[in-house]
Amino acid sequence: MKNSIEKIRRSKKMSMEKLGAAIGTDASTINKIEKGRLEPSGSRLQQIAAALSVSIDELIVAPDVSTDSVPRVAQARTTSDVPQIPVMGSAAGSLLEGHFQITDGPVDYIDTPKTLENARGIYALYVDGLSMEPMFRHGEKIVVSEFRPPRVGDAVVVQERRAESGPLLASIGILETRNGEKVILRKLNPVGTITIPGKYVIAIHKVIEYSELLGS
Repeated sequence: MKNSIEKIRRSKKMSMEKLGAAIGTDASTINKIEKGRLEPSGSRLQQIAAALSVSIDELIVAPDVSTDSVPRVAQARTTSDVPQIPVMGSAAGSLLEGHFQITDGPVDYIDTPKTLENARGIYALYVDGLSMEPMFRHGEKIVVSEFRPPRVGDAVVVQERRAESGPLLASIGILETRNGEKVILRKLNPVGTITIPGKYVIAIHKVIEYSELLGS
């Protein structure tokens, strides 16, 4: 995987030793990741992004390719050919009053990762708020699956409706408890939980990990 970790690290005047210490590893491992000799996991990317105070999207860059080195079939793939994932609004990352409305239609589109091109029930949301940092940063896009069953410990988006004619709301967190009476989500910054009464819950959707989006 081509990445911009070294460039960002140098711009922040941070040594490989310091970055390694910040994420619980050593300079040798950081060097291998920066040079593309070691593929980092999704959780490792999240740690690096947090240590460098950037989003994961900023760490990952598309490889530079020249038209001479690309087969004609690959050259023919344009943006219009790439399947799109709809961005359906924002998911609350705030601990208090943590509800944001899911829009009736897309507010934006993003390219579908190759690993999800044949998947159904995929949509994206913008994270609004700080309480899921460093896992998810404010303004970051997350990709969500309607059909992959979430487990306790997974990052999820809970959709809820508080009134019969009310808007569809969304909250993001780590699933701690799920039963007929309530859903409890854990927040990270600061550490805390929110409880959503089960009678309001419409759906619980799994957030797809970055390692899966990258095909690793």
